[in-house]
Amino acid sequence: MALSAAPVRLVATALVGAACLVLAATPAGAAGPPPQDPTLDVVGVAIVRGGQAILLATRGVDDHLQRWRFRSLDTRDLPQPIREVALAASGTKLFLETGTGPSVLDLTREYRHNAPLQYVDARDAATDGAAGRTVHRLPSQRFVSMRNGMVRVLDDLGGVRSEYLAADARLAGVTGDDVVLYVGTDRRVDVCAGLPSDPNACRELPTLGDGDAVAIVSRPGPRPLDEIATRFLVLSGPIDSTRIVDPERELAPGPPLRRAEAALRACLMLHHLAASDALMTSAIDALLREAPATSAATGEPVADWRFFRVTPDEELYAPVLQFMRREAAYPDAFETLEMLGGATAKGTPHEIADTLLAKYLRLTAAERRQRCTIYVRTTSVPGSWIIEYWFYYPFDLGGLGAHLHDPEHLFVEVDKLGGTVRRVIGAGHGYVAGNNIYSSDRAGALPIELPLFAMVEFGKHATATDIDRDGIFTPGLDENEYRERAKIWGVRDVIGSINNQLIAYDRTMSGLRSQEDALAPLSIGTYFPQETALSARACCRLVPLPDGQPELPACPSPTTDCARRSVISHPDTRARETILKEWVFPHAFLRAIYGLGPRQRLNSAGIGYAVDLYRMPLLGRLMPMPGRVGGEIFGWRQDLTVDDRDSCLADCKRATGVGVGVRYEQFVSNLFGIYTAVRVYSPPVSDIWITFGPMVEVPVLNRSNVNFQAGLSFRPYASPRFELKLSVGLWKPKSNHFGIRAGHDHEIPE
Repeated sequence: MALSAAPVRLVATALVGAACLVLAATPAGAAGPPPQDPTLDVVGVAIVRGGQAILLATRGVDDHLQRWRFRSLDTRDLPQPIREVALAASGTKLFLETGTGPSVLDLTREYRHNAPLQYVDARDAATDGAAGRTVHRLPSQRFVSMRNGMVRVLDDLGGVRSEYLAADARLAGVTGDDVVLYVGTDRRVDVCAGLPSDPNACRELPTLGDGDAVAIVSRPGPRPLDEIATRFLVLSGPIDSTRIVDPERELAPGPPLRRAEAALRACLMLHHLAASDALMTSAIDALLREAPATSAATGEPVADWRFFRVTPDEELYAPVLQFMRREAAYPDAFETLEMLGGATAKGTPHEIADTLLAKYLRLTAAERRQRCTIYVRTTSVPGSWIIEYWFYYPFDLGGLGAHLHDPEHLFVEVDKLGGTVRRVIGAGHGYVAGNNIYSSDRAGALPIELPLFAMVEFGKHATATDIDRDGIFTPGLDENEYRERAKIWGVRDVIGSINNQLIAYDRTMSGLRSQEDALAPLSIGTYFPQETALSARACCRLVPLPDGQPELPACPSPTTDCARRSVISHPDTRARETILKEWVFPHAFLRAIYGLGPRQRLNSAGIGYAVDLYRMPLLGRLMPMPGRVGGEIFGWRQDLTVDDRDSCLADCKRATGVGVGVRYEQFVSNLFGIYTAVRVYSPPVSDIWITFGPMVEVPVLNRSNVNFQAGLSFRPYASPRFELKLSVGLWKPKSNHFGIRAGHDHEIPE
C-alpha cells in the first residue's frame, strides 16, 4: 500500500512526544523515601485461647483499611497450657513455655505457605536439645525458661546451657551479649554477667516497687559502647494499667498504659527508637481492632502482646551456588584485578584483559573457589526484608560479549513473620528478557526451603533459582512468575556458543549441576549442620556491600574502583525494584496505538488496554491459554480520493469515524511474537477487518514498552491488505512490588 508522508510525520511526532512524557515521568518515591516507621521491624506475639493458637503480627503495606498483617499458628496439639513466648532476634524461631516444658519452633518451616491457620505438630518442636523437625540453627540465640520457680537459660533447641546460673526466680530475661536479669518472688532483682563460678558475676539491683512484674523485655543484641544504654525493661501491673520500669536505674516508673502499648513502647525504648504518642496509640488501636478477625483469635479480643525487634540473619539466606563442572571464574573480591596487576598493565584493553585472565587461570581451581566472596545489603520494607546478594566476577567468559567486571546478583525477599522466604529473584541476561523469579505466594507454589540453592550460568554467570535442588532448571518449579515458556530466561549455558538468546527457553540450553561443583557459604555447617555434604564446599564469605556513589557510571579499567562501581552503579543497586522488570512482559497495561492501513492512506490513532489471559477474572479459569488479549477504541481518517473502492470504509461516504477492536497476542520468544486482530471500523458490525501477523515488543528503560506489528488484513469482498501498528505503553497497574500488604492471615498476598 502507498503511505502518505504528512500523516506519518504528524503521528510519529505525537508518539515520540508521548514516549518522552512516559520516560520523563517521575517514578513513585523519587522525591525521597518517607521517614522510617520505628515499628517497621517489630513483630508482636500473642498467646490466644490459653495456648490453643499463637498469633504473630507486624506492620504491612497500609491499604487504608488495615495496618497490620498476621500469621496464625494452630498449637492445640502442643502440651497445654502455653504460658510464655519469646521470639529469636532473627524472627525465625519461637520459644514456647508449654505445659510439659520449654519448646522451640522453627518458623521458617511450613507445611503450606500462607495457610490461614498453620498447623503445628508436636513433633515439629525442638525440646531438651533434640532438634525435632528444625531446619536451621541459631548458635548465639538464647532463651530463658521459667518453670517450677527455677529459671534456666536455653539454646535454640531448648537445651540447657550449663554456663549460665540456674536461679530460683519468677521472671528472667537474657540479652544478646549473655547478660541475665532475674526477678524473684520477693521482687528482688539480680543481674548476672559471666560464669556462675565468678563471685563478681552477679550484682543485686534495687527491689522493684509496687505492682507485679509480668514480663521482662531484653535487648537482643550486644550492649552498645554507650555503657548507660538500657538492657532490660520490666512490665509491671494489670493488663489495662501496665507500667514500664527500668530495673538498672532508680527512675520512677512510666505512666500506666494498656499492656500492648507498654510492651511496644518498651521494645522501641531498648533500641533507642522514638515514636510519637499519636503513632503509638493509633498503631495499638489498629492492632487490637484487627487481631480478633484472624484465624487464631476467631472473634475473641487479643490484648496481651509481647513485641520483639527482629533483624534478618543474612548468613541464613545466603545461597549455595551451583556451577557447571568446567566453570573458570568464580565470585571474587573487588580487589582481584589489581591483585593480578591490572593497575599497572600495559597494552590495548583487549591485550590487558587477556593478560589478566591468563594470570587468573594460573591459580588452581581450588584457589579460585576459596576466594569466593558474596557482597550483601539488606533493606527493610513493610512486611518483609529485601536481602541483596551481589556476586562480582572479574571475568565474563561467555562467547557473546566477553568482558571484565561482571556483576551478577540474587535478591531474596524474607517475610518478617517467621523469616520464611517469600520470593527469590535471579538476574537473567539481556535488556529484553525477564528475570528468574520464584514466589511462594503463587497459587500451588511450594514453600521455599532453606538453605537456598541458585544455579549460575556457565561463563556468563546469570543466576536462577533451584527450588527443588535437583541441579536442573525446570520452568514452573524453579520459576513461576511467567506462565509461558517464551518469557522465561532460565539458565542458558551455551549462550554465545549457539544463538539462543532470542528464542524461547528449553531444557537443552542448561547443563546438569552437581553438588560436587557447588560453592556454599562459610557458615553453612553452623546454620545447617545436617547438610554435611555442603560443609565440604563451604568457602564463600559474606561482606557488606560498601557504600558508594551510584550516580557514577561503570568504567572498564581493571581497577578496584571500577570493580566496585560495576556493582554500585548497577540499575538494580540504584533502585531495587528495577530487578522486577515491570515493563518486560507486563501482566496488564494501557497503551497508545497508531495504525497505517489496511486501506491506502488510512490512518488510525487510539487507546487500548491489554491483559494476560490468565489474569482475567473467570476467563482465566475457563480458558487457561497463553498470551494476552487487548481491547481498543480508535479514531480513523481515510483519503476518499484514493482509487481503491473495495477497501473503502463507510461506503466512501465519510472521511473519518470511530472504531473498536480486539486483538490476541502471544510471544514465541522474549522479543518476537504473533498476533491476530479484529477491527470494526464502523460499529456495530460494518467494515470488519481481520488481521494476522508477527510482532516485536521491546521494553523502554523499565518505564514503558514499544510494540510493532505488521500483518495481513482480510475482509469479505476485498483483496488482502497490509496493516502496520505501533503502540507505546503509557501506564500499568502496580502488580509487582516489594513489601507485603496488611491484611488478615486468611487473605493471600498478591
